[in-house]
Amino acid sequence: MQRLADCAGVDVDLRPLNVGYSAADVVPKKIPDDDLIERTISDISNPQWRYVFALMAVWLRDHEAYLCTLEDRDGALVAVVPDDSKTGKHVAFPVPSKWAELWLMGDRTLPKITVKANEEYGSRFAAQWRRLKAPKTPYVLPHAYAIRCHVQGVKVAIAADWMGHSPDMHLKRYHRWIADKTHREAWEQLQAKPE
Repeated sequence: MQRLADCAGVDVDLRPLNVGYSAADVVPKKIPDDDLIERTISDISNPQWRYVFALMAVWLRDHEAYLCTLEDRDGALVAVVPDDSKTGKHVAFPVPSKWAELWLMGDRTLPKITVKANEEYGSRFAAQWRRLKAPKTPYVLPHAYAIRCHVQGVKVAIAADWMGHSPDMHLKRYHRWIADKTHREAWEQLQAKPE
C-alpha cells in the first residue's frame, strides 16, 4: 500500500501499520472449551446446520464437510477427505467420539448452498454462525479439535495427519492457542504422578 501511495504521489506513511505475515503477528484467539462447543451445537435447531457444524467440531474444516465421506472403520466413524480439499486426501478420527455418536449418526443432510470455490464455504458458514449468535467464529472449531487431540494425548504427527498437514504446521497454527488453564491442568497431572 505504501508503494501504491508513493506511485500515486500521496503523502502518507503507512509503514507503521505494517504487521507482516508471520503467525506471531496474529491477534490471540480465545478458543471455546468443549462444554461451550457442545452446548452451542446441541442448541442449533436446524438439523442440517447442526450437522455441518458438528462435522467441524468433531474433525473438519468448513469445505471439507461438503467434500468428505463418512466411513465406519472397525467401529470408528472416520471422515475421509478427498484430494480436492485444501489439505489433500486424509482420514480424520473423531475427537471426542461421543460427539460423533451424539450428532452424526442420524440424518446426514447438509444445508443446500452453492459455491464456486472451496473458500466460499467459509463465508457462508461464518454468516450462519453469526445468525446463530454462536461464540467466536466457526474457525475456532478446528483449533479446538487440535487442542483436544493434544490434551487427550494424541501424538502431534498423528493429529497433524488427521487434519491434513505437517506436524510443523500443526504446531505453528494450533498449539500456540492452548489456554493457560490447559497448561496448568497438564502440570497438575504431572505433579499427581508418583516419581
